[in-house]
Amino acid sequence: MFYTYGSRANTEPLTVDKVKAYLKIEHNEDDDLILDLIAIKRAYIEESYNHNLIGGSIVINCLYKRVIQLPVMPIADLVSVKLYDSDGVVIPYTVKTSEIRKGQGVLILDESQLSDLDSSHEIEIVINVGYESIDDIPKPIIHALMLLVGSAYDCRGDKETNPRMSTAARDLLEPYRYRKIY
Repeated sequence: MFYTYGSRANTEPLTVDKVKAYLKIEHNEDDDLILDLIAIKRAYIEESYNHNLIGGSIVINCLYKRVIQLPVMPIADLVSVKLYDSDGVVIPYTVKTSEIRKGQGVLILDESQLSDLDSSHEIEIVINVGYESIDDIPKPIIHALMLLVGSAYDCRGDKETNPRMSTAARDLLEPYRYRKIY
């Protein structure tokens, strides 16, 4: 199974002003740096915890199976499912009869539409992921992101300081880790 991002929201969960207030920064010289650090640390959380913060869509390509473990959380909704026969021809499939278990990150395909399929058939799934709005992101994730951005800002260029994730940030994020089981 592999996936790629289709579209992504172009907003970040934190603003530069919020980070500057948290770090007690009163000048504007580092605004671009802070914005970059927000994006870098948000992407780090998303990749490390398989937990998408900003909205967007992903395209998943895998071999057919009736129950499919989706690679990231939270799931907003199912957009489309395309099944392909061995010649690469699309097999008609109605998405409305599929079941998506958002809390478990699982897609269950409707068996009644899938008579002669086996694990050699390819499937393409498009889902929307991420939180509906910035306000829906759990506060512990926002606080962990703030800690990571603050640490990266404080340690920039300092080779003596280890820029690894703090225990506090890790503890805040751990309940939101999504473990994929394949």
